[in-house]
Amino acid sequence: MDAKELRIGNWIHSKATHQDWQIELDSIELVLKSLDKVEPIPLTEEWMVNLGFDKKHWPVFFKNGVEFVSEQGIMRYYTHPNRWLDIDYVHELQNLYFALTGKELECSK
Repeated sequence: MDAKELRIGNWIHSKATHQDWQIELDSIELVLKSLDKVEPIPLTEEWMVNLGFDKKHWPVFFKNGVEFVSEQGIMRYYTHPNRWLDIDYVHELQNLYFALTGKELECSK
């Protein structure tokens, strides 16, 4: 993982413990020193629901006016009818959502 992609509050996966966990202020230094021991979490429909998104109608997930479309197992954010961003990982969704809304995503996991 690239350290530039991570923010406090992002969810990542520990290769050592095989658990998902959220980066906190007191753990960010440890994460940055051991990037080889963590990996991104693939974005799934289950994660979308855990992060508070509702299914508007299949395959659209929405929250606070922001919509993502699940297409062939890939979550997409449409910037224009013919242009989109593929969101592969949970931390990418968290970062994009924050950039669009100024709000953090809360996880019910």
